[in-house]
Amino acid sequence: MAVKNGILSSRVKFSFGENVSSGTRTYTQIFGLQSVPSLGGDVDKVETTCLENLSRTYINGLRDYGDLTFKFLYNSGDGENYKTLQGLSGVSGVIKLEIPDDNLDTPASYTAFYIPCQMTVSLDAFDINTALTFTVSAALNGDIANTEPA
Repeated sequence: MAVKNGILSSRVKFSFGENVSSGTRTYTQIFGLQSVPSLGGDVDKVETTCLENLSRTYINGLRDYGDLTFKFLYNSGDGENYKTLQGLSGVSGVIKLEIPDDNLDTPASYTAFYIPCQMTVSLDAFDINTALTFTVSAALNGDIANTEPA
């Protein structure tokens, strides 16, 4: 199969849904996303070497996603995106990250990643003549998946 053209990293959607005790989780889309962390993580290796082995042996251990930080542009005017996320800081829920499957102006489909977490929000450092940004840090409390968690 021939390699097709790549997909531009635009039209990516970031939404957050609070955990609910019953019913359907409702997601709120947050605009101004500028960067996304790696979602693959690293797998720890666990040593299983015995004294009779001639070389070290290992098995795969737990996956470590590391620090999941998302960078946002602070909305001009009212700072609505920052204020919305600041209000959700410390709340347990799910980040829904949607990546377009094509380069169309209106993508026909998206691939979604669901990230169960608790978020914290911090305003980034700034200086003269710079755009205001803030960072959302996600403390993972489940596995990143392509299907919505319960």
